Amino acid sequence: MRLTPSQTIVRLERAALEAGHVRGRIVATSAKLVAVAVVSDEIRCDGFNVFRRADISDLTAPDPYAEFVVAALRLRGDTFPRARGLDLTSWHALVRWACLRYPLVTIHLEARDRDACYIGRPTRMTSRTLTLATIAPDAIWHDEDPLVVPWADVTQVGFGGAYEDALALVAREREAR
Repeated sequence: MRLTPSQTIVRLERAALEAGHVRGRIVATSAKLVAVAVVSDEIRCDGFNVFRRADISDLTAPDPYAEFVVAALRLRGDTFPRARGLDLTSWHALVRWACLRYPLVTIHLEARDRDACYIGRPTRMTSRTLTLATIAPDAIWHDEDPLVVPWADVTQVGFGGAYEDALALVAREREAR
């Protein structure tokens, strides 16, 4: 399985952690992590997901529908986000990089709980843990009860997606009132 940055649209699976697949372009890799610029099911560019390399069970390159995906994105004028300087040396370095560019990050803890996913902004990061002020699906902050997560439990980090963007927009409007 060749996990290297490419312009090719790929399909990536992590069978032990989630059903289905992720479609997109591999934009960066390290010894332990793989970053994908995601294409949503609606065939729109949808931010980034970063996965542990060891969790990837299958990679299809190119994706069986790559030609269609590329054509649809081109006709819509949709372009992949830039990942210049993306730091994949560790989860800590990645989250620090993402927080300088995006208002929210999504932290997945699928090895602990397949449905465990938290969106928010880091309030503290140490070499061992991440403290995250979480935001609910209605864009209301849960600042009084931050989530503390060991980096070892993180299985995936997402940022720059449409859902994170929508939450940040609504939260920002509420804070401005």
